[in-house]
Amino acid sequence: MKFSTRLIKWYKNQNILMPWRGEKDLYKIWLSEVMLQQTQVKTVIPYYKNWINKFPNIKSAALASEKEILKAWEGLGYYSRARNFQHACKNIVSDYNGEIPLNEIEFLKLKGVGEYILSAVFSIGLGKKLPVIDGNVKRVISRYLGLTNEINSELKNIKSFLDIKIKDVKIPGDFNQAMMDLGRIVCKPKNPNCDICPININCVAFKQGLTQLIPIKLKKKQIPHYKMIIGIIQNNDKFLICKRNSDGLLGGMWELPGGKIKKQESNSTALNRVFSDFGISLKSNSYIGTANHIYSHFSIEQHGYQCDYIKGNLISKNHTEYKWISKGEEVLFPIHKASHKLLAKLKVNYT
Repeated sequence: MKFSTRLIKWYKNQNILMPWRGEKDLYKIWLSEVMLQQTQVKTVIPYYKNWINKFPNIKSAALASEKEILKAWEGLGYYSRARNFQHACKNIVSDYNGEIPLNEIEFLKLKGVGEYILSAVFSIGLGKKLPVIDGNVKRVISRYLGLTNEINSELKNIKSFLDIKIKDVKIPGDFNQAMMDLGRIVCKPKNPNCDICPININCVAFKQGLTQLIPIKLKKKQIPHYKMIIGIIQNNDKFLICKRNSDGLLGGMWELPGGKIKKQESNSTALNRVFSDFGISLKSNSYIGTANHIYSHFSIEQHGYQCDYIKGNLISKNHTEYKWISKGEEVLFPIHKASHKLLAKLKVNYT
């Protein structure tokens, strides 16, 4: 039995239900694939459903405010995905009469669209025989072929193999989704379930006992860790939130104000320095605790302080807007997860 035949048979038997499975609306397929980048399926499902409820088509996404878009993405992370997706929707409305371009070159011109998104959307939605290559697929094929060079140096061999195999199938979207499912469910990074794998009969790594060694990856560099001073700054019954610049990390998201603690600097010294740089004077009332958060390229340890505003006008090169809001109003703003962690410690009424 052929590789592709075994794979598709397994995929059909699994019959894994997802809200976007079986979908032919290119907008919805595209959205699901954008959300699934760097994010687990179980995490994506409620966000996908909520998004489709709010923005059921390209025009509705294009016409939404940045605040609405980021609020719908709040907690999913990698917020540039949301901003790029809306930017692309706006381009489709203005340049393509609201219709997703069916030409590969034109689709690739849209912001945030690369080879992975192109292959996923066009294979699932249009039946194009374009293999998807993500982390799951690279792992499956590197093990199947017994590739012992660093995984990213083998991309040409992996693509060549998939280009041949996808030609054997009638429904290339099923082939691509089967490959990704296999990597996610069976051919896991650690402790793969090789005994139930539909393609184990010809898998080199399985037959030679190399599944724990393949794929070969470069050792990741240790990511930097920063200590941060964060203020929950209160003025009467309101507290301060700031909107980050759109063109940087967490662009367009709202947050509690703060800054990095320098080496050998005490928390109290950092608190005074950081908010002096913000142009405001404070009185620190209480330490509310620490909250850790990990981003893709660094991690932070937040030290939160409840403070009273005394005077001053806010200035910050990292923010474009500032608002004093009442407890409970934070649900109206797209606030990133790191700030939510500190708000939770203060037991601010939010969801």
